Amino acid sequence: AAPQFAAVAATRRFASVVVQKDVIEYEFPRENPADGLSYELNWSLCRFGVVPQGKSFRNLKAAELSKAGGSLKKDAPKSVAWSKELETEFKTALGAEKATRYVQDCALGALAANEVPVRMITDSPAAALAFHTLCSRTKALPTPEVELGLSVLHISSLGSHGSEIMVNPKTKQIFMIGSFNAGALVEKLAEVSTDSFLERGVLPL
Repeated sequence: AAPQFAAVAATRRFASVVVQKDVIEYEFPRENPADGLSYELNWSLCRFGVVPQGKSFRNLKAAELSKAGGSLKKDAPKSVAWSKELETEFKTALGAEKATRYVQDCALGALAANEVPVRMITDSPAAALAFHTLCSRTKALPTPEVELGLSVLHISSLGSHGSEIMVNPKTKQIFMIGSFNAGALVEKLAEVSTDSFLERGVLPL
């Protein structure tokens, strides 16, 4: 009987021990668009093939982009053939945590009734500012309503690549590495936007 009593007593002593755990508090949601964290914008970027890991800003004003600074190369880029491997490498780098993304939603066309929306995603505030002045302002749309239409993706540098430009023939996405050359971009935009204008009953010049 004694061993049995000892076992019961030991069980009672163990049951009386209180284990304390550190409580870790998380703030949810952590969304703060002004600081570069917007869930709607992040999901929207995923629809364009860029999975953002760090900060992203949408439609900053010209003064804000100018204040963000950054230099801009404008040399003529080399036109290269599209490849799935290069596109994957490009989008992975643009979505990386160390990159800050600047998104500009603009439009092609003179009339709001038949404008063709075009989105630019870049890691360069200087390139975003140049694009902001190159295209027309478009009607303000909530992020989820932005069409999956024409898009321009630009990254300041990508491994050993120099200034290059390529177009995905299926999605009509334009990819620019290094240089942001307005002339080269306008030429590619003219190529990929023809069908979009014709669908709106506009004959592009």
